Amino acid sequence: GEGQRARSPSGCPMGALKLPSAIMPFIAIRGTFEPDVGVPDGDTVRFKPDNSATLERLGGRKPKLSTTTRTVPLRYEGIDTLEKAALVSVSKAATDKNLSLCGVTDEVRSPRGVVLARRTDRYGRVIAFLFNEADVDDSIADGASVFLAAARPQASEAVWIEHSVNFRMITAGLAYPALFSPLFSALPASIAAAATNARTSPTDMWPPDRTMARGTGEGA
Repeated sequence: GEGQRARSPSGCPMGALKLPSAIMPFIAIRGTFEPDVGVPDGDTVRFKPDNSATLERLGGRKPKLSTTTRTVPLRYEGIDTLEKAALVSVSKAATDKNLSLCGVTDEVRSPRGVVLARRTDRYGRVIAFLFNEADVDDSIADGASVFLAAARPQASEAVWIEHSVNFRMITAGLAYPALFSPLFSALPASIAAAATNARTSPTDMWPPDRTMARGTGEGA
């Protein structure tokens, strides 16, 4: 992703941002994911809101709403994935997993979804947590204020972070933790913990730590 981000003690980019002490609601925006518009990757996809006027309530720069497709680019909050030119096998796997989690198939090219957002980035992309529509209570209307919970919520007006595409990309071992706007501290902590767990199953993106092997003379 673009921009400079500070790193946590573990080396993961977590954003040079002071986390607020109180939870803040997000705005629920219903619509469809549109992977055939633009070029999606592991942490971006375009989204067509049911009501584009809802975007006007977001903080930051004016959303980059296409006048032809009526879609906006999304920037996934809390995660970052490898760029297309970095490690092709991992970046392709991340893109494929992202679209699968969004509900994209050969037969369904514009699956229904809900994004939770509060602001845009400097490029006009909506910084958001993404959800399949089935994972969000039907009572949550477009434009409603919704709380994103780090633990399984008891109230219908709250949504669990572990159901988000963002979180599931982390648990799949295909994304790093990264913050692009201030969040209630329990949310990035939950994401960081999931990334730590993902690293216990080495992948091309999270290779095994061979330092101990070298220390015992067993490494390459």
